[in-house]
Amino acid sequence: EIISRIISKSPDNVIKSICNASLNAAQGQVTLKPKEKKILAANRKLIEKLIQKGESTKKKRQILSQTGGGPLAILIPTVLSAVLSTLGSTLFNK
Repeated sequence: EIISRIISKSPDNVIKSICNASLNAAQGQVTLKPKEKKILAANRKLIEKLIQKGESTKKKRQILSQTGGGPLAILIPTVLSAVLSTLGSTLFNK
């Protein structure tokens, strides 16, 4: 329920960032650990909804809010940590 409240109050750019991070993870543009891959595979349908082109931010917010603390509580930290880790290593390697 807490995550649902946070999602419902978040600005559109936060929702877009979560969806973009999901897209990057789904496309293999970030390095994922085996445990992270399992989490993403288990939540494939949710990720597919989040990365669907043409879907409004309002609809994606609704999808994120409906999933509540279940898979979303695991999915968001997994996706964001993988993306941030890749981004950090890219920045520091240059």
